[in-house]
Amino acid sequence: MTPLDPRAFLAYARPTFLTEWPEALKALSFKTEPVYLNVAESLAVRKGPLWKGPVWGRSDPVVAGLLGKLHDALDKLGGQAFVRTHTRSPKDSPFFRRQAGRVDDPWTALVMLHESRRFHEDAAWLELDGALPVITLREWVPIPTGLEFRCLVRNGECVGISQRPTDGVRNPRLEQHAVTVQALLLVFTAECTRRSGLHNAVFDLCLLRQPAADMTVGDLRLIEVNPWHTATDFYAFDPARPNDLDGSFRFDA
Repeated sequence: MTPLDPRAFLAYARPTFLTEWPEALKALSFKTEPVYLNVAESLAVRKGPLWKGPVWGRSDPVVAGLLGKLHDALDKLGGQAFVRTHTRSPKDSPFFRRQAGRVDDPWTALVMLHESRRFHEDAAWLELDGALPVITLREWVPIPTGLEFRCLVRNGECVGISQRPTDGVRNPRLEQHAVTVQALLLVFTAECTRRSGLHNAVFDLCLLRQPAADMTVGDLRLIEVNPWHTATDFYAFDPARPNDLDGSFRFDA
């Protein structure tokens, strides 16, 4: 396998970062609050002794300042949020998984990021490029299990839609309304493509309620955008397999 060049990958993936989204694309997603870090704050999250706990954090000038910024951002979102950075979520953090990414206090957000290898990897790569992580808090909106979808766009066309893996858990209502769900996802994906200007990308979408006959595109939200790259998980599809990108809708049934 050819080693991934961090700088080249960052340059390629940058248009998918939350901080790069056009306002028109943001309108299709959830409300977010970015928290920009300085060098000292970034180092504190990456290498600080967070094991000492929040009492220590409030006594450390750098960490206390960052906690204040996160507190203000949380307040703007009603006191609860989903935590991530502008590149991706810390979903490999054990604490993050237990909480499904939900935080209601600033310290929890820092611990989730600090635990995450994904966060540390991205921070190190960004550092090579002279950049810093941007902690991004997203309004807390529960997403029903099994209603997240990865929509694959190649050369401006949706070439496949895959349900996020559910470990075999079936959703009878998704099966019942699959044709309608697929049609809505195609319309929404086309709009994401148009507003983003990205013709080779992977859009993660979700339904905010269980599938029903009266669904509309208003029930969909954009979660994130991923680069079309071998580093991206295409879920039920394999772009390397001839004719696998057949435009189908694949889900557990």
